[in-house]
Amino acid sequence: MLGHGRYSNTGGDSTQYRVRYKTTEHRDGELEFHSDLGTATTELTYVAFTRSKDDGSEQENARIYINGILNFAEQVEGSLTDSRGRPIWKDESKYKLVMGNVASFEQEEDGVEDNRAWVGQLHRIELYNRALSAQEVYQQYYPTLEATGQFRLQDGPTPLDTPLPATLTLEQGGDNTLELTVQEQGQRTVTPQFYFTSIDGVWRQILTDDPDTEDGFILDSGKINSVLWGNAVEFDLEGESTGQSGKFRLLAPRVFDEITTLSATNLFDSELDLKLEGLNTLTFLSIIVESLNPSEATVPWQIQSITEMKEILLPRLRDGRLFDWTVDFKLLNPALGIENDKLVLKGTWLDQALSLYGWRREGQFVMQGESSFSMPFEISLGPIFEPGTSDKIVEQVAISSVMNTILTLELTKLGFLARVSGSFEWTDEAETMHSFTVPTFILSRPPLTPNQILEAVLERLTAQADVIFANQYLHATDYYFALVENKPLIYLGMNNSADIQAQTTTLPQLFSTAAEENNISSTAGIFVLKENEDQSCTLTITPQGITQTDLDTLKTDYDDFIGKLDSNQNLIKGVLTLVKTRIAQRIPLLVNQILDYYYGLDTVNRAVDLQAGMRLRVDYQNYQLVHPAQSTANSGFVGSGTSYYDLNYIDGNGSTTDLIINFDAFLSQIQPYVTTDIATVGASSSLDTFRVGYQKPYYRLVYPSQAETSAGSLEPGKAATLIGATSLTALDTNTDVVSFYFRGRATVIPEIAVVLQGQKVFVPVGTTLRQLLAQTVSLPSVLPGQFLLESTGKPRLSRLLHEGVSNQPSYRFINLEENIPVFDLPLVKGDRIIL
Repeated sequence: MLGHGRYSNTGGDSTQYRVRYKTTEHRDGELEFHSDLGTATTELTYVAFTRSKDDGSEQENARIYINGILNFAEQVEGSLTDSRGRPIWKDESKYKLVMGNVASFEQEEDGVEDNRAWVGQLHRIELYNRALSAQEVYQQYYPTLEATGQFRLQDGPTPLDTPLPATLTLEQGGDNTLELTVQEQGQRTVTPQFYFTSIDGVWRQILTDDPDTEDGFILDSGKINSVLWGNAVEFDLEGESTGQSGKFRLLAPRVFDEITTLSATNLFDSELDLKLEGLNTLTFLSIIVESLNPSEATVPWQIQSITEMKEILLPRLRDGRLFDWTVDFKLLNPALGIENDKLVLKGTWLDQALSLYGWRREGQFVMQGESSFSMPFEISLGPIFEPGTSDKIVEQVAISSVMNTILTLELTKLGFLARVSGSFEWTDEAETMHSFTVPTFILSRPPLTPNQILEAVLERLTAQADVIFANQYLHATDYYFALVENKPLIYLGMNNSADIQAQTTTLPQLFSTAAEENNISSTAGIFVLKENEDQSCTLTITPQGITQTDLDTLKTDYDDFIGKLDSNQNLIKGVLTLVKTRIAQRIPLLVNQILDYYYGLDTVNRAVDLQAGMRLRVDYQNYQLVHPAQSTANSGFVGSGTSYYDLNYIDGNGSTTDLIINFDAFLSQIQPYVTTDIATVGASSSLDTFRVGYQKPYYRLVYPSQAETSAGSLEPGKAATLIGATSLTALDTNTDVVSFYFRGRATVIPEIAVVLQGQKVFVPVGTTLRQLLAQTVSLPSVLPGQFLLESTGKPRLSRLLHEGVSNQPSYRFINLEENIPVFDLPLVKGDRIIL
C-alpha cells in the first residue's frame, strides 16, 4: 500500500510518503516505511518503491525514491510467497494493491477500515516484475539524450593524448547533467614495458547558469587496466582531491597509510607487488606526469617506487673459496622510473647510478642496463709486435692515463653477465694524442669493486697490446708524404707536418786518423759533419724546405758534401755507403729520387751502386752452336740457368777498418788465389771474382747502351759490367778501376730483401709498392683521381732508420695518404709490409 499522509488522532496531514506491505514474517501488514519529512509537497512528484528478494545477506532490499533520488533504504525479512510457493495474498478477497489511500489489510465485513483517500491526481502508474536499479529509477524520472563520438583529454600525456571512444548523455531533471562515458579495449603504450589494456571512465558535468559554479567535467568513477613488466595492474580512477574539475588520478586497490598527498600532476598512487622474474619484489609504486602540458614536458611520465628492502640481490654465486663465502650483485636503494621512454629500475651499484630496463628475449626476462667507470691507471707494455708477426714495433711503452670503461649489464635468473669495453687516451713519442680502445670482452662474475673491473680491462689490454697499438702507435718521428708540384715527396718528420726539421745523427768512426780536416761542411751548409773526441761523428742535416728549388739545392749540396768526404785521405774505405744511407733515411726526397740517394741509381747512364746485403741474380745464357746442316735451328745464346751471389763485407788488407765487398761469404774467408783474366774472358762463377786485385770497397753495375743480340757473338763492351774502385770519385771518373763481366750473355739483377707478412722476400732494386702488392692483391687500373689504398686493404709499411755508433736499426712507419699517389714508392732494403 502506497499512501500520502499518516494517521493521527488530530487528523493532521503529514509531509511524508509511506509504504505498507506484508511478508511471511509480517502478515499483519503493519510493516511500514516512511520517506523523509518534507518530501510530500503540492508539487508534481515522482515516487518509486522497489523491493528485491531477501537473500539472507542483510543488505537493504526495500527502497523509496523521490524524484529519481534514493530517499529511504532498509533491509526487510520474509517472502511474498508461502512455503508452498503461493502468494500470501492469494486468499485476500478485498485488496491486492492500494494506491493513494489508507486501508486495513484485515478482513472486515463492513468495508474498508480507516479509509482516507488522497486529494490530488495520479499522472502515471507503472508496475514492474522486478526491482529497478537506482540508475533505472533515475532514468525513468529524468529524460535523457545520448550521442557517441570521440573524446580527448586536454593536455593528456602520451598515450592518453589521442581520441577515446565515448558516449555523451544529457540527463534533464532537477539538475541538468552531462555524463561522459569512456570505454576502450586495446593497448596504449607508455613504454614497451608499461602499457594500458583497457580504459573505463565516467565524467559528469552539472549544467548551470550560476557564474560562481565551475563549468567542467568531474570524474565520477572508472578503471584502467595495465601491464607493467608482465604484471597485470588494475587502477581505479579517482577525481582530483583539490576540487579542480577535470583533474584525476589512478588508485590501486590497496594503499598504505604512509602515502603522502601528491601534487595535482600525480596520476598514480598505488601499493602493488611487482614481480621481477628471478629477482626481488618491488612494492609501493607512484606514477606521475612531469607536466600536464605535453609541449612543456620533456619526459611525459615518471615512475617512482620504494621497496621494502634496501638491496636487490641476484641469485647468489659461489666463488670457489674454501670457506662459505658468497658473491652477490647488489643494487642499493632500488626505485622505478622512466628514462628515454623506457621503464627502468634505478639504483646504486658500486657507488654509481645504474638504470636497468626489463624486456623479454626468447621467453626469458632480462634486465639490462649500462654503467660507466673512469679509473686512473699506470702500466708498462711491451715489447709490442706487428700482429701475427715477429716484427717489433716498440720495445716498451709506459702508460699513465684514465681508463674509461662501459659495462652493458644483463641480469636474469641465470645470474650476472656484462659486456665490458675500455678506452683511454695516451700521448706517444711524437706528442700525438691517441684514443685506444680495448676490445669488448665478457664478465660473468659480478665485480665487488671498480678496481676489479679495471683489473680485467688491463689484463685484456696486456694480452691484446699488439692488436690495440699496431694501427695507432706513432714514433717521435715517422715517414709522411707531401706533394711538390703534384709529385709525391716522402720525409721523416713529426705529426704529419710538412715543416721540415733539421736532423742530427751520430755515426760510428769514419776516419782512420783523427784530424781537423775530418770536420766537413757542404758549400750551402746543409750538411755538417763533426768528428767527436771518441772518433765517432755527428752529422747535422738542415734542409731549406721542400719546394723544387729547395730540393735542387739539396741535391747540389749533397753531391758537394759526398765529394768532399770521399776525397778525405783519412776516410775508412767502404764507410761512405753507410753515410749515404744515413742521409737518404733523413732528408726529404721525391719518390723518383729515392733510388738515387739510396743506391746511386743513374737511369741515364744505366748504373747502380752495389752494397753489402744485396743479392746478385745472374741469368746465364751460353752460346749454342748449331751445325749448318740443321736448317730448322739457329746458333746463338740460350738460357742456361740462374745463379745468386750474396754480397757482403769483409775486412780488407788485414785492416780492422776497411770494408771490402765480396761475392761469397765462404770464399771470402779462405781467399782463394785466382788468376783468371775476368776483365777479358769474364767470370764464370763467384770463384773468379776473387782474382787478385779485384777486392774493392765500392762496386757499380753498369749496363751497356746497346745489348748484344742473342744471335750474335758476345763482345765484352756489350755485356753488363761490374766496376770496382777504392772511392766513389774513381767510379764516377772511371779511373783506377777494375772491371769484369759474367761470361755468356748474362743478365745481372741486383736484389734487396724486404719483409712481407713477416717473411723475407728478395725483389729487384726498383721494385715499387704497387708491383709487390700485385703479387698478392688484384689491383684495379690506375685512373686520374683514383687511389688504391682501399683496394689493398690499407697496408702497414715501415722503413728502417739507423742510429748511433753501433748503427742500431729501428723501424719507422710510412704513413700512406689517400690523396697522394704513394703506390709508386720504390722499396728499399729492410722495408716491412703488413697487409
